[in-house]
Amino acid sequence: MESEVLVIPQPYWSALETVMTDDSARSPAKAGKASPPDEQDPHAAWSRAMKHWPAETVWLRRADAEGDEGYLQIIPYALLRDGSGALWCYRRRGGDARLRERFSCGVGGHVDREDEDATLAATVWNALLRELGEELNWQPPPEPHQPLAWIYEGVSPIGRVHAGLLYLLDWRGAEPPRSVDPALAGMGFLPAAEIIAEPRFELWSRLAARHVSERGE
Repeated sequence: MESEVLVIPQPYWSALETVMTDDSARSPAKAGKASPPDEQDPHAAWSRAMKHWPAETVWLRRADAEGDEGYLQIIPYALLRDGSGALWCYRRRGGDARLRERFSCGVGGHVDREDEDATLAATVWNALLRELGEELNWQPPPEPHQPLAWIYEGVSPIGRVHAGLLYLLDWRGAEPPRSVDPALAGMGFLPAAEIIAEPRFELWSRLAARHVSERGE
């Protein structure tokens, strides 16, 4: 059986974007020292506080979803923060060829059928726990965390078919995370400002780092 992933149909994503835009207009983000990740249209690449879940989601074959801009695949995307506020980073040595050799500070992946639970929030959290176990052999406390923000970029083909849910988790280990996935090469913890300024980081990572930096999370 071909794998299925959780997706948001484009009309429901557009409706969610409208609500988030209205929220942003009423509650502007706090000013911060971090610079924008690039000079692109802010409507094409952004992070916005997570206050709403989509009104509808469906399951779709991943092979179909990757090439259909009528749907956005939900990706839980976790930042791991140490005691100083720095974020764990890695270089992609495998996986999706569109991201290979890019730097990243987000750990996560697709929401699969096996993650399905009674609520959308629980389903996405289950997917994140599974990904953290597969990639880092790490399980944070099982109680669900509230995602901080939605992340989206319509600049690239891969960006136009994915929507990120940003989580921030505290890493309390004495040593940095050690990837058990050979596709991830650990780089240690870096300050958010370095991530924002470094173009080798994928755009989602720079958007995520800027979000937590500007909001003092």
